[in-house]
Amino acid sequence: MGLASTAVPRPAEAVKVTLDLDKLLRQKRISPEEYARLKSLAAADTGSLALNIFLGFGVIATAVGALAFVHSAHTSSRTSLFLVNFGFWVGSLWGDSPGSSSGESFGHGESIPAGMFAIAWAAALLMTGMWAARENRRRVVNLVAVFGAIHFYTQYFERLGASPGTIVLAGLAAIGLALALVRYNRSEGDLPPSTMARA
Repeated sequence: MGLASTAVPRPAEAVKVTLDLDKLLRQKRISPEEYARLKSLAAADTGSLALNIFLGFGVIATAVGALAFVHSAHTSSRTSLFLVNFGFWVGSLWGDSPGSSSGESFGHGESIPAGMFAIAWAAALLMTGMWAARENRRRVVNLVAVFGAIHFYTQYFERLGASPGTIVLAGLAAIGLALALVRYNRSEGDLPPSTMARA
């Protein structure tokens, strides 16, 4: 059995290696300490992959289930609002390289940085929230408030990190937002029935 030639990876290129650790240990090609270290690294990577897969399936199942449960234009628009916000959330964390998974390039290999997603998402949330409040669309206001909080905390902890002080401030802001939403929703309960139907 010959050895395959290997190319030296470029710095931006990820390299994945599959090893049979039990076999290497039996053959005494790695020590028990190396076995334990490599196995712990593999377990962490596998756990992260499993979490990403479960999250992906969870989002898809929620969207499909909601559409199948009550298939209507109203439900579809609510689901699309949820999915668009979820897409902005992911983009605000890691950015995007359109076409990279399909082999096509976007422009000249440019990517959309996470900061651009964060700014666009904040602007979209602000405009949608103002429209929803003006039109008395209570559910949309609540959805915007929830994703606004997710956006705020994501950017807050990504930029400032988690420390006792930032966690206390974030908790106080969450309490303030929750109280404001309760007050808003109670005031919306006093609207005439024809206006409430639009919410």
